[in-house]
Amino acid sequence: MSPFDVAAVSQIPQAECEALVALYNRTNGPGWKRNTGWLTSPWPSDWYGVECRWCGEKVSTVVSLDLSRNGLSGSIPPELGNLGSLERLDLWGNQLSGSIPPALGNLANLRVLNLGHNQLSGNVPPELGYLGYLERLDLSDNQLSGSIPPQLGSLTHLASLFLHKNRLSGAIPPQLSNLRNLQILNLTGNRLSGTIPHTLGNLSKLEMLIFTANHLSGNIPSQLGSLGNVQFLNLDWNDLSGSIPASLHSLTHLQELLLGANHLSGSIPAWLGNLSKMQGLWLGGNQLTGGIPATLGNLTNLKLLGLENNQLSGGVPAELGNLTNLRRLFLFQNSLSGELPQGLTKLRLTDFYYSYTGLCEPANGGFQDWLARIPNLGRTDSICQVVSRP
Repeated sequence: MSPFDVAAVSQIPQAECEALVALYNRTNGPGWKRNTGWLTSPWPSDWYGVECRWCGEKVSTVVSLDLSRNGLSGSIPPELGNLGSLERLDLWGNQLSGSIPPALGNLANLRVLNLGHNQLSGNVPPELGYLGYLERLDLSDNQLSGSIPPQLGSLTHLASLFLHKNRLSGAIPPQLSNLRNLQILNLTGNRLSGTIPHTLGNLSKLEMLIFTANHLSGNIPSQLGSLGNVQFLNLDWNDLSGSIPASLHSLTHLQELLLGANHLSGSIPAWLGNLSKMQGLWLGGNQLTGGIPATLGNLTNLKLLGLENNQLSGGVPAELGNLTNLRRLFLFQNSLSGELPQGLTKLRLTDFYYSYTGLCEPANGGFQDWLARIPNLGRTDSICQVVSRP
């Protein structure tokens, strides 16, 4: 096959055409799932995934390049930085490797940069902080390492920042607190350490704050109680300590609060029962003491309640029988005592994890008879102390 004649293309500037050709050649264009028109038609607007916009009487420019889930392999060419009018670059879900070219920081009009779910490595280029109009940045599910560049705090139009499932380390830059339009911040599954910046409480538009599975330490900042729009607050599987801040009582839109697998201490706050939209509450794997608040029975939307592996004592409140939407209940490895409430048999539990030691059988029947009255439970494993639907 003869080389493609870039000079024969007049629809877009030559530098833009060269950038597209470089992408095709360096990412195994002939092996793409869809490559209609590429290097065959002299009109790049006919090439699969390319969108052009007329900017003059006879000349147009590339404004969108969407080749997501298209079987690209190889590296991202730095020539893409010459697509000066590009507003969307979506290469999600391919097999791209190598580093992210710093030249992408030249794409001054970019609003969406989606490079997630590839095999990219190296650092996150600080030059991405020059993308002043960027609204979505997705670099998730790669092999990126190093620290999060503080320059990302300059992306004041950013609404979504996805850096999860990488190998990023170091502290969370406090400069991220400048992202006043941010709605989603997901840093899950990295190697981040240090404390959670208290200034993140300034992100008033935030709806999802997800820091699961890192090495974050220190207390949960009380300032997070200012996140009045947050619906998902996931800080589980870290090294956080201290008590659950009372300021979180104001998070009335909260649907999911996951604080499990940390080193939290103190009691379970009774005010959690006022967060009526809650569907998932996991506090397991901490050092919480005291009793289970009866107010948790007010959370009628709750589907998951995990209190296992703490130092809880006292009885299981009968009010938990009000949780008619509850499907998963974890109570094992505590010091609970007394009878299990009969009301739990009304629940449609699919998973019930309990510790038999310390809990008495119901007065009007054996323990197995009690379990049998829970309609959706499957099998009983007395060794593992687990009842679970297979």
